[in-house]
Amino acid sequence: MKILISMLALFASFSAYSQATNIDRIIAKVDNYYILKSEVEGIMLQSKSENQGMDKCQALESIAIQKLLVAKAEIDSVIVEPDVINEQLDARMQQMARMYGGEKNIVEQFGKSIETFKSEVRTQVAEQLIAQKMQTTITEGWKVTPNEVKKFFNKIPTD
Repeated sequence: MKILISMLALFASFSAYSQATNIDRIIAKVDNYYILKSEVEGIMLQSKSENQGMDKCQALESIAIQKLLVAKAEIDSVIVEPDVINEQLDARMQQMARMYGGEKNIVEQFGKSIETFKSEVRTQVAEQLIAQKMQTTITEGWKVTPNEVKKFFNKIPTD
């Protein structure tokens, strides 16, 4: 009986612990890439700080398009050189240091060491650069005039 009670107490504590440590969750999947709730919230916060005011749907759409371009780039073997990623990462970290008033404040704000934070941002920067390069690859042969755009939209029936 004591063993049963102690096992139940142990199971309850593990159950409570696992519920208390729910940090993030997957909200969408694009090809082999997952979109996390924290990514959407991060985009929303970033857009708010830039006075763009993106809502959840717009943030999710933005991330989904980026993941789709990254997946297509993977298929088409489109890559970005590590040097370019490092340059962009350094520029982003310098910008954040200016925005937050130094690396110490970044550590305090995000609760992570600079190295950990930098590795997380590196992934984001790499995905953004790959998506931009893929978008450029897709659209490089397009030539659309303003008149063609006007004709296209005039053909759409109104409700």
